[in-house]
Amino acid sequence: MIASTSIEKYRFTFTAFLLTSVALLLPDPTTAANLPRLLIGACAEEIIFRGLFQDFLSKTSFCNHSTSQNYFLPSRANVITSLLFAVFHLFSHSPLWAMATFFPSLLLGAVWDRHQSLAICIALHLSYNLGYYYL
Repeated sequence: MIASTSIEKYRFTFTAFLLTSVALLLPDPTTAANLPRLLIGACAEEIIFRGLFQDFLSKTSFCNHSTSQNYFLPSRANVITSLLFAVFHLFSHSPLWAMATFFPSLLLGAVWDRHQSLAICIALHLSYNLGYYYL
């Protein structure tokens, strides 16, 4: 049973990295044809950061603590994942904008902590990205 879970995790990781690779091949997001890239990017980032990192961290003894049940304080897993998320964005954004992604990531992480749903996180992430690029 444990082996099949590990295989599923690796398949999940491979799919996420494959989606990320495809997103990088799509046109620049400042062009008109960027909706597929935004969708694939939101899916890949949420699979990697919520579905893998935050889920894994929330199960470790360091991050498994009582404030994860407090809706006013982010969990340690959420804070660490959000920091990683912001650092990841240094590859595609200026340092100021990359660090600004920390705060929306905290909100997405809080949704993950509460609902454990990638679909909700992806929908919110895509909505945020659409607002960022189109408004």
